[in-house]
Amino acid sequence: MSYDHLNRSFFYIAAAILIFTGCTSQIDKTIRLCPGKEFTDEALSVLKSRSQYIVPFRATGQCFLRYHTEDHKLSKQNFLIKLWLNPPTEIYMQGDVAFDPRGVVIGSNESEFWLAIRLKDVSSYYWGTWTEANYVDELILSPKMLLEALGFAVIDESEANKTDWSLLEEDGFDVLANYDGRGRVLKKLYIDRCDYLVQRIEYLDSAEQPAVVVELARYKQVTNEFVVPTKIKIIKVINGHWKDSVAITLNFIKPVSFTSKQQKRLFSRPEPKGFKNIYRILHGEFIEQTQ
Repeated sequence: MSYDHLNRSFFYIAAAILIFTGCTSQIDKTIRLCPGKEFTDEALSVLKSRSQYIVPFRATGQCFLRYHTEDHKLSKQNFLIKLWLNPPTEIYMQGDVAFDPRGVVIGSNESEFWLAIRLKDVSSYYWGTWTEANYVDELILSPKMLLEALGFAVIDESEANKTDWSLLEEDGFDVLANYDGRGRVLKKLYIDRCDYLVQRIEYLDSAEQPAVVVELARYKQVTNEFVVPTKIKIIKVINGHWKDSVAITLNFIKPVSFTSKQQKRLFSRPEPKGFKNIYRILHGEFIEQTQ
């Protein structure tokens, strides 16, 4: 064997060792094996106790909206957003689209929720009351989903509306499954076992298949006890395929205190003026209304 050939052989062997050890090191850093919770009540208790530390805040960021119009054409919008949260039920987000600072607005208070979209190819206003609504599958920009993504995925319920939970294991996650009174799975929360933060929420249809998937990532510390996901992706699924989606990135988050005047201005449902389509949502049905 020649000297050059021997050198090349040593080079290839050294490179292989370097690649192998480098990959092993990388795998060790990315894979985290942590024990899960043993009991359902234990898992629920962690999430419920964490929700008690949610504080009012305002945030700025960006939203990428991918949706299909009524004539089934794919449309995309990328715009800046401002968001205000006043726990546990008040949220308001507005998107600056095509020089309209309120081109997209979602909001809710203790009794009502609303979504207003005024884009080039969409002019629609949706609203309803919490007690009459069952709209998870219908609204891609949903105040309820956004509230749950920000920490209210588990909320204390009254006895009249109480649902059941069970703790499962799936792909290394603790999974809290939420059931209705008939035993049908309504949603699943996928929880990282190491930091016990929710990474994914699945809202299931009547066949217990994902209808909407919410992915959460890059949690940021707002206070010592309160963290917020700064990457929120909401995906609408039809027949097992992604259709419409919303990707929200929060860049600036700051705790605030709302005055009564600010609360009234931000969290009171506006009248649906100037929209082509107006819908009230009743038990999952879109009831068209006039001005």
